[in-house]
Amino acid sequence: MLLLKCTLLIFFVPGCENAGEVAAEVEGNKIYLREVDNLISNSLHEYLSAIYDARSIATTEIIARKLIEIDAKARNISFDSALAAGTMRIGEKISLKEYIKVNGLQNGVFDEANPLNLVDLKTDEGAKILESSYQKHLKIRYDSRMCGATREVLGGA
Repeated sequence: MLLLKCTLLIFFVPGCENAGEVAAEVEGNKIYLREVDNLISNSLHEYLSAIYDARSIATTEIIARKLIEIDAKARNISFDSALAAGTMRIGEKISLKEYIKVNGLQNGVFDEANPLNLVDLKTDEGAKILESSYQKHLKIRYDSRMCGATREVLGGA
């Protein structure tokens, strides 16, 4: 069995750019911090980019919710009522029949709990699943419309 002598010297000094700093040593072979940094640079960039994207999405959603709250307050109704009213306005533009056609649901719908089971629209279960799916679709459309308003508030960001 080969026994390796390994010395691990990790420096947690932010901003150190000295190419000669040793991060570790294996059998006398030095591993430099620049090698470690080069290996993780893409991963670190992707991680920071994902954090930025998540924050951007969350900010947009919070602003959209605030806009709905402002609308609700101005109309002297609850947040849920404002959301339902907005969803209904979208529903006036996208009928259930059109939703079925556009999404190819003529032969039935899939239950989220059992995605391999196609449920006939003519059954009570199928009608219930379809209505739930349609309402989710309308809320998503309304939310995306509010997010569009949010982007306008943010100056096209």
